[in-house]
Amino acid sequence: MNIEEELGKEIVIARDGLTIGGRKFPGVIAREQMTVEPPSGNDPLWFVKLTLITETPPRFIGTKLAESGEIVIEDGVE
Repeated sequence: MNIEEELGKEIVIARDGLTIGGRKFPGVIAREQMTVEPPSGNDPLWFVKLTLITETPPRFIGTKLAESGEIVIEDGVE
């Protein structure tokens, strides 16, 4: 995986869901649980935190779901 390429993908937040790099994720966004933090200072990174409500179960590749509900990176890299 090319991290720089992944970080550069377009993110579209719409009323009917989320699209990242042209790939649409089914579901609706919980408006009251979404925040967007623009870059500050010399840091070029945006931080987008949201809850996506869906009936489509996620698949886990390189990750797993802990009993606590948290996502665990299997290779130990965060």
